[in-house]
Amino acid sequence: MPVVRRVLPLTSLFVLLAALTSIAQEPTPTPVPSEELLSELASAPLDNPDRVLRLKELFAQAGAPPEAITLQDVPGREPEQPVLQNVIATKPGETDKVIVVGGHLDKVPAGHGIIDDWSGACMTTNLYQAIKDLPTRHTFVFMGFAHEELGLLGSRLYVQELGDEGVASIRAMVNLECLGAGGPFVWSNGSNDALEAIAHQVARDNELPLESHIIRGVGADSIPFDQVGIPTITFDGLPLDRFELIHSDKDRFENVDTKVYETTYSLVLNYLLELDQSEDIPENSR
Repeated sequence: MPVVRRVLPLTSLFVLLAALTSIAQEPTPTPVPSEELLSELASAPLDNPDRVLRLKELFAQAGAPPEAITLQDVPGREPEQPVLQNVIATKPGETDKVIVVGGHLDKVPAGHGIIDDWSGACMTTNLYQAIKDLPTRHTFVFMGFAHEELGLLGSRLYVQELGDEGVASIRAMVNLECLGAGGPFVWSNGSNDALEAIAHQVARDNELPLESHIIRGVGADSIPFDQVGIPTITFDGLPLDRFELIHSDKDRFENVDTKVYETTYSLVLNYLLELDQSEDIPENSR
């Protein structure tokens, strides 16, 4: 019996080749290598003004051009407290709708302030580095908040100075707090339900761990955003039975579970990319 070979018409062949080429060239994120991720985590200066400078340096090292990095002065509560700066790096998107991603850069006097919260602030630079060359629908604003430990001063000032138009432009705020001691977790009672549901779907799709837990009696830089109606989510890495690791001499790099920190980075990176395309982000409730 003769073999019948079906040949695609030339026009169909061109369409197929174009589709395959498009798939092959689809941009993908370039995650920061583990060695770099962890060495930068361990590099936190002990003095808060130096942490501002170091975070700015890391954004530049991640590929942010000078015009993409801005500093916003944040005074302390008392005259003797130093003025620190919010460190802000902007990655433009196809629209002026914004997703803010932040962690706080300052520390209390005790310990090295690695877990609380250089782990979050430093990760924002690594997330920027991974997506800076990708086309995104949203403009991403990555930031290290100053003076969180004095009462969320940096995040409050940032939100206050947005104005009504600026607030309306922000679709979501992703807060990174005390990462790497465990988890990753979502601070459930401090997060929007819809954004939390997206996070758990991302974890399932990528076969990554994620739990929700409730933490009471604490503050986070997501709160000023939530108070003006912006949907927020906080990822954290602090088990409820390990609070002795923060605000103490135990807050050091050696008490970070490096594998957990790497996993958290992968989770948050995948989450940001999903959030950028998601139709499930709720409207500002203000």
